[in-house]
Amino acid sequence: MDADAPPNQLGRFLPWLVAGSAAAVLLTEIALTRLFSVLLYYHFSFLAVAIALFGLAAGGLSVSRESSAGLRSTAIAQLRQQLRRVAVALVALTLCLGLVAPASDAILLALALAVLSSVPLFFLGKTLALSMALGRTQVHPLYAIDLIASASAALVAIPLLSKVQGPLVLAVPALLALALDVLIAPPSERRIPAAAALLLTAVLAFAATQSGPLFSLQDPWRGEFVLERWNAHSRVRVTDWGDQRMLVIDKAAATLIPKVAVSSEDIPRTSMSWPYQDPSYALGRSSRRVAIIGVGGGPDLVPALKGGATTIDGFELNGRIIELLTGEFRKYNAAAQRPEVHLIHDEARHALEHSRHQYDVIRANLIDTWAATAAGGFVLAENGIYTVQAWRLFLRRLTPSGMLVTTRWYLPAAPAEAQRLTALGAEALEAEGIRPAAQHLVALTTHPVAGGQVRTITTMVSRQRFSDPEIKALEQFARMAGGTVLLAPDRAAEGGAASWRPLLSAETRAAFIKSSRWAIDPPTDERPFFFLQIRPADVFRYWGADFGIIGTITVNGVRVLLAAAGLAIVAALGLTILTNRAQDHESIRLPGRGRWYFALLGLAYLTVQLALLQRLSLIIGHPTSTLALVIATMLMGTGAGSALAGHARLRRTSFPVLLIPVIVLSMLIIAFPRVGSLSELSSLTVSALGAGCITGLTGIALGVAFPTGIRIFARSDTAVAEAWALNGAFSVVGSVLAAIVGLMFGSRVLLGAAIPLYALAWVLATLESRSDCCAGATIAIRDS
Repeated sequence: MDADAPPNQLGRFLPWLVAGSAAAVLLTEIALTRLFSVLLYYHFSFLAVAIALFGLAAGGLSVSRESSAGLRSTAIAQLRQQLRRVAVALVALTLCLGLVAPASDAILLALALAVLSSVPLFFLGKTLALSMALGRTQVHPLYAIDLIASASAALVAIPLLSKVQGPLVLAVPALLALALDVLIAPPSERRIPAAAALLLTAVLAFAATQSGPLFSLQDPWRGEFVLERWNAHSRVRVTDWGDQRMLVIDKAAATLIPKVAVSSEDIPRTSMSWPYQDPSYALGRSSRRVAIIGVGGGPDLVPALKGGATTIDGFELNGRIIELLTGEFRKYNAAAQRPEVHLIHDEARHALEHSRHQYDVIRANLIDTWAATAAGGFVLAENGIYTVQAWRLFLRRLTPSGMLVTTRWYLPAAPAEAQRLTALGAEALEAEGIRPAAQHLVALTTHPVAGGQVRTITTMVSRQRFSDPEIKALEQFARMAGGTVLLAPDRAAEGGAASWRPLLSAETRAAFIKSSRWAIDPPTDERPFFFLQIRPADVFRYWGADFGIIGTITVNGVRVLLAAAGLAIVAALGLTILTNRAQDHESIRLPGRGRWYFALLGLAYLTVQLALLQRLSLIIGHPTSTLALVIATMLMGTGAGSALAGHARLRRTSFPVLLIPVIVLSMLIIAFPRVGSLSELSSLTVSALGAGCITGLTGIALGVAFPTGIRIFARSDTAVAEAWALNGAFSVVGSVLAAIVGLMFGSRVLLGAAIPLYALAWVLATLESRSDCCAGATIAIRDS
């Protein structure tokens, strides 16, 4: 085989080229999201990946601007060139990321990383678009292969990120590119790519045997390095800070690892000093059985043991943290090894949904990680424990005198998070029939931290009314901790909290929330964004406002999403204009309706995917597993839908087929309120199967649209590449806009937004076919 061979000799390799390129794209995207989440805050990570993915669309655009004859005459040479460039660019990016120093200007760093990352994605986009263009006549099976390979890559990414830790994970898609180069190269030219592939394989195999990464990203945290571990959920880094150790998750979230010796006598002595004080055990109530949401380094174990707990169920979402507590740090923090303590690798809400135990105390202490997934902005692991539905579940898991105790940040100058926590507690109590809420809720603060700007607020929600002696005990505890009781039954509210009283009553809560300058309404499962205390529609009004060191994180997230939306729209429209300017007048381009058709598909598909991911993540619990499940099953379903649309009978009825997405999404909207019942099924496996059926069937319905559109609109190889580029570019736009719409209106409205997009695509296809029919009839009359 030589470089000038006709493209039909590539026929047997095209499925492998499409599959390998598609898998490399998805692995690169997921790896970049994970890496950028460490270098940047999660929302900047989303921005960087979104911009980088335009490199993928630009690769398709570069193919569309060539002539069909030119593509076919140099097909093998071009494919091999792109694959080699992919491998080199990914290896270079791996090395560069290890040298990047954390910058004070996160936006500039995000843009720089986006530009660097767009290079390998550009070459991957060119490879994939070229392969699809050469296989235009077999678009149905090739598109199905593309999607199934992407789904498989999503499943492989979870163990891969745990085995090949750190930036080196980008060498995996580089290895895929080299393997494809070896596959299509003439025998005489396989030696160099084969040797490079073997070298990368050896490096990756060695890395997989190591407990930590071979090399890592630079870290801004102070302290002496102890160890580092990665998995698909986050990076975990441990440093020594004098006489204590800190466990840092990704860029910013940290938890203390208390030093507790093996002897049980050390527990009482250690627990008398801050930060081991906890009001959960200051009332004198029974605390024999305790549930801890988010064990982290284990600081909440110490006061629970001091409080007399005989059973402590510690739920931890991140398996790496449990491995550290039961492995390397088993002697450093011996509290985790006590017989009373049971560490459970599970998301707390999901675990408690299926638990038969009743607890005296359920404790959640500053639970947030800001860890990003490839799902997009604000789809965070912590969303599920700060909703009305979650707190109602927690209340049902309490004993008659049990308490749900939650600590969050409190900024007196901007108390939005504290007010939302209070509103959430009162709403959950009333929904469970525990009234009046004011008799069952206490809020107290502790001493200032972070230079005096920030305090913490602890909200205690009890099934049993708080008695006067209990309130006095909490007042004494608050004074010892340098704080005060803000809200308590039959007490005048302290300080600025005096104005919060309306939050405790159903009659006055709605009016107070509406009048607030913040978004402090109790989050629900359909809109579970507790951390966003600003209405997205008001973000420009507060562009220069000071939200404090905590609130600024989430406010910046909205700002970045809006900036990303603007950049994405401009870039996508720019690509649309460029695809319309053909360099080769002999090529048959996509018609105007075709360009809008594939742009609409890109917008709509990502809108549906993010809506399902946002809702199902609260049901499955594990964000990374949910991501893999939704992407894999939806892509496999889409691949199956593509293959079905290629059936001879369906090919003859294109227009009814294109109505399938509209019909199925309309049915899903009607049934959407019942999706939450999946969490009540007998096990996580059964819940996941149910969720997978929903996403898979949805994928089948959506999968008919792209290949059917190729048959209707694309009449040349370059037209296929145009369609691919436009669909990819507007998929990025769809992901950003969907994140914003989901924040503002929730997952059900987001899902509904896709229906008119698919309906408009159907109209465009119908109009195009009718115009073709009219043109054909005119030609027939003229010829006769």
